[in-house]
Amino acid sequence: MTLFGVVDASITSVSNKSNLYFANSADALNPLALYLPGSLKSSRTGMNNSGNSTSQLGFRGVEDLGGGLAASFWLEAPITNDDGKTGVSSFSRRSTVSLSGNFGELRLGHDYKPSFWNHTVFAATSTNGVGTSVLHKAMIAEEGGGYVRQSNSVGYFLPKNLGGFYGQVQYGFHEQVKYDNDLQGSLNNNSRGGRYWGGRFGYANGPLDITVSYGQQNNASNWAKGSDDVSKHASLGASYDLGVVKLFGLIAQNKNKVEYANDNGAFNPS
Repeated sequence: MTLFGVVDASITSVSNKSNLYFANSADALNPLALYLPGSLKSSRTGMNNSGNSTSQLGFRGVEDLGGGLAASFWLEAPITNDDGKTGVSSFSRRSTVSLSGNFGELRLGHDYKPSFWNHTVFAATSTNGVGTSVLHKAMIAEEGGGYVRQSNSVGYFLPKNLGGFYGQVQYGFHEQVKYDNDLQGSLNNNSRGGRYWGGRFGYANGPLDITVSYGQQNNASNWAKGSDDVSKHASLGASYDLGVVKLFGLIAQNKNKVEYANDNGAFNPS
C-alpha cells in the first residue's frame, strides 16, 4: 500500500474595482438625483490551499493475482490545510477498485468522467490557477463540480501497448427506483435522473498529444411529462511539447436542454 498526497499553501491578495451608481439619500424627493456616479473597490488577502496543485491525501495499493492480472484500489480525499477543517472525512476525489491485465483495466466506483479530463490535461495549470479553462470554471460554478466526477460508475480503459493510442469509456448508474405503470410518477417521478455515459479517445506520441471526448448526463427527469434535463459535453484538446515551451489548445462545448419524448412517461421506459 502507498500513502500519497499534496499539501499546497499560498498567500493570495485579490483586488477588484467597479464603476457604479450609488444612492444619494440627501435628495430623496428628486428621482434624478437619487443615483450619482462613483466606484467601489474590494480587496481580500488571506491564506489558501490548492493554488497550484489540489491538496489531497490518499491511499492506493496493488495485488498481483498472477497470469498478468492485478487487483488494485484507490482512495483519495480532499484536504484544506489552510484551516484544517477538511480532512479524510470522505474519499470524494476518488474511490475505486480495479482489475487490470493485458485486456486493459476495468474500474468501478467514484471516478473522474472521461468528458472532464481534457479540461485538466490541456490546461497550463491543470484544474487550478489562471491557466484553467474558462468553460471549466463556469461549469464548476454552475454545477458545483458535478461534471468532474461520477459515482456508481463502471469504466474501461484501453491497454497501454497500442502504439500511442489510448482511451476510456464510462457508464454511471442512476440507481433510481423503478415502479410498475403509473406508480412511477407518484412514487419516483425522477426515474432517469443521474445516469451518465461518456468516452475519451486520443493519440500521444513524442511531443504530440491530441484527444477528443464526449459525455452525456441526465441531470433530472420527469416521468409524468416524459422529459429529461440533459447535459451534453464535447471537447477536442491538443498539446505539443517544443522542449523549452509547451503549447496547449482546447475547444469545448457544453449544451443543456430539456428533451420531451411524449406527454406521458408511461410510454417512456426508465
